Amino acid sequence: MVVALVDGSESVILNTTGSRLWEAMEGKGNFDSTALEGLLRQWYPSLSQETVEKDVEQFLGKLLTHQLVERLD
Repeated sequence: MVVALVDGSESVILNTTGSRLWEAMEGKGNFDSTALEGLLRQWYPSLSQETVEKDVEQFLGKLLTHQLVERLD
């Protein structure tokens, strides 16, 4: 899946899992890392907690870097 900024200036290519997470986030407004981690554990029960946390952190970091999401503190 390719996600593009509205102005078309950048695009980000997501792998299959990233695409599924993006689709789960679409239209939901606020979505926290705990919810994403829960989805990954559901889809891939053999992953360790450490791997799940790292993968979600990297996924959100990529989206933040490309300004596709905003951090709410």
